[in-house]
Amino acid sequence: MTETRFRISVPRFQRSPIDTSVFYRMTVPVNPQVNVIKSLRKIITNITGIDPYIDQKYRGSRRVQSRQLFLYFVRKYTRLTQEETGRLVGKNHATVVHAEKCVEKFVFLENDYKSIHSKIREELDRNNVKPLL
Repeated sequence: MTETRFRISVPRFQRSPIDTSVFYRMTVPVNPQVNVIKSLRKIITNITGIDPYIDQKYRGSRRVQSRQLFLYFVRKYTRLTQEETGRLVGKNHATVVHAEKCVEKFVFLENDYKSIHSKIREELDRNNVKPLL
């Protein structure tokens, strides 16, 4: 039986930093490939100019594109499940499935999207990050 030191309904400003870190450790899966995820986040932020972790509720096309690329590459370069991948950005598995389909479709249809996708792949190759097969 696991216990928490606070209830989820306690407002964020009333929680101590220790409580907050315990909460995040409980909700985000323990990932042995944290370095891959951090490097993906950094590369996508540098190339698109938008951090996929920020403003998760905002639906602007550039933010959605950044988030979808992040989810797509996390699925290709790590062994996380769809549920765990979605939790990284505060979404569920259906968003991950949709992101994978959209990235594959837009890479085929749009040249701008294809160039961003290839830049991310090149940067990952430079950092010696290998995709899973």
